[in-house]
Amino acid sequence: MYRRAILIVTILIIAIAATAHVEPVSHYTFDELHGSARVYPAPERRVQLPDTLTPVMINHLGRHGARYETSPKRVKSLRASLIDARQKGMLTALGDSMLEIVERAYAMSRDKWGMLDSTGMSEQQGIAERIYEAWPTLVKGARIESISSYVPRCIMSMDEFTHRLAVLDNDVEILSSSGRMNSSLLRPFAIDSAYLNLRRDAPWSKELKEFYKNNVPLEPVWRLIDKRVMDEEKAREFAIPMFGFLCGLNASGMKGDFLEKFYTYDEAYRMWECRNLMQYLERTASVYSAIPSEITCPLLADIINTTDDFLAGRSKASLSLRFGHAETIMPFLSLIKLQDCYYAGKNMNDVGQHWQNFHVTPMASNFQMIVCMSTSGTPYVRIDLNERPILFPGTDCYYVTWEYARRYFDNILNSSPLIPGTSTNQQGVS
Repeated sequence: MYRRAILIVTILIIAIAATAHVEPVSHYTFDELHGSARVYPAPERRVQLPDTLTPVMINHLGRHGARYETSPKRVKSLRASLIDARQKGMLTALGDSMLEIVERAYAMSRDKWGMLDSTGMSEQQGIAERIYEAWPTLVKGARIESISSYVPRCIMSMDEFTHRLAVLDNDVEILSSSGRMNSSLLRPFAIDSAYLNLRRDAPWSKELKEFYKNNVPLEPVWRLIDKRVMDEEKAREFAIPMFGFLCGLNASGMKGDFLEKFYTYDEAYRMWECRNLMQYLERTASVYSAIPSEITCPLLADIINTTDDFLAGRSKASLSLRFGHAETIMPFLSLIKLQDCYYAGKNMNDVGQHWQNFHVTPMASNFQMIVCMSTSGTPYVRIDLNERPILFPGTDCYYVTWEYARRYFDNILNSSPLIPGTSTNQQGVS
């Protein structure tokens, strides 16, 4: 009887351990914890195609490159709090150091808010160069069609990219456009009524607020400003823009290990988790709604159509380029369920182990569908994320026929309740 009781207890302990949530040990670097503000992790070179495949077209969707602070709002808020603490004699030596960094960042970004900086220019030029180095015949004498959103940093990214290609081969023919007429493809998050209503209602708000309350570390703030000035609520309000500001400094052209200066690894990781979860909920399909990803159905249809047009000879554009935002790419990659860019789990504590903003959309992040022709004349495609091959969704293959890929994409469009009739199999879609 005693042995039987021991056995039952042992089984219960094993069952509880199996179902309990165990916080995984993170192996992310401080650089990765910059999240979507991370400077682009460029590869040295592109992975070549097999000898049996010849590249004929690239369909490209890119985020703008690194830029200055997008507005003075965050910098001014941090600066005001730090100066107030100093005037009250409550600013520490580390707080003085933070204020000096804030002042430097303000001076660098003033009159350049949100503009592409030299780092962002180099990122876009580098992506263009690596295409040319890997597949020069694809670029030489090519017709290039390029669009961007109306936001200046996106226009500048497009210009740097296409200008570099023109320098490498002055026989290229480039057609570029930018403006609000491209918003349905590149800024649907700003105009789609279903999505705007979802953001307003924010069905995830209660759980997200609780996550922030439980995970935002306040010690980094109190190391700058005395607790007598910053209670818990005010410290939490300061902590969020403080982390975002520090994450963006390298992308703004400032050199230094700013996260490591003001955070322990555990503190930085917990702050990253909060920011990562917010972007996941607001910008991708989740248990709350598929609307954030479905707003990019027109963009998917455009990528299908431009590929079809090229293969059918209706278009000569061997490079079809689009330049948008992180808020463009996050939902698109979620829509097509690209590996590590889509997660449908229910436990918000697990999101950071399955979806990482630094992987999906660092600065200048890009999705490229490389269309290639086999020796038998069959078109194949390979998808590269940030210039690295990634398995085609739902397969263990890097290369699939265009027929297979098109059928997969069409199934996504046909199943979208948001945009009936979007499928490229139906007439009237362009």
